[in-house]
Amino acid sequence: MPPPPSTTTIAPYADSGAANTLVSLVNSAREANGLPAVNHSSALAQASLDWARSMAASGSLVHSDLARIGGFSWKAENLGSGSASAQVIHGLWMDSAGHRDNILSPKATAAGAGVWIDSNGTAWHVLVLGG
Repeated sequence: MPPPPSTTTIAPYADSGAANTLVSLVNSAREANGLPAVNHSSALAQASLDWARSMAASGSLVHSDLARIGGFSWKAENLGSGSASAQVIHGLWMDSAGHRDNILSPKATAAGAGVWIDSNGTAWHVLVLGG
């Protein structure tokens, strides 16, 4: 008789290290393309983390209503999920025209990221840029 399937789960958590890495990688990409670095925004980071947690709860990768975030006349959002690291997610964004355009937009002056790891170990990545 085969062993029963694994039911190992973990306690969900916010991965602030991965979130900080995403913003750092954004700034590296911007600087490599002659653009100024974006400032870290705790408001955008909190909105990103809240949305990452919401997506994890629903199991759906969907864009949020950016109108809920005040203080910026321009906003953009990049999403990702799976077992990939922040570096891999950033690389995928840079290989996607729309996501790359968000990261390299001259309108962007601030950014915040949130990464939520769900009970299955899936990482839900959200980057919000504002300007």
